[in-house]
Amino acid sequence: MGYRNGSVVRVADKLVTLNLTCRARAGKPAATLTWLRNGIQLSADDDDDTDVTYSTLETLGVGGGKLQDAQSVLTFTAIDDDNEAYYTCAAQNEALQRPYTVTVQLGVLREFGRL
Repeated sequence: MGYRNGSVVRVADKLVTLNLTCRARAGKPAATLTWLRNGIQLSADDDDDTDVTYSTLETLGVGGGKLQDAQSVLTFTAIDDDNEAYYTCAAQNEALQRPYTVTVQLGVLREFGRL
């Protein structure tokens, strides 16, 4: 399901694996996609439970020109600290003065014990 900028992504249970997907279409060249958590850049090297993949696909634009779609998938396991965290995908290429960004907020639902 696609989320819009500012959406809250509700996670039914902590310790569930999430895949956040970011796509930038019809670039020339393909966009570079970067993930941030609360404004800090993420990479697959940061955490054993975090994986970042990046791929491109060549497409034809109007008039037959070759363009490239870019996709990045951020895979991680949600924990309590992810509740209310902001995840941002930033797309950049040489045609842009500044990156286009989309941000979602996680809502990790918690189970509370009975009294």
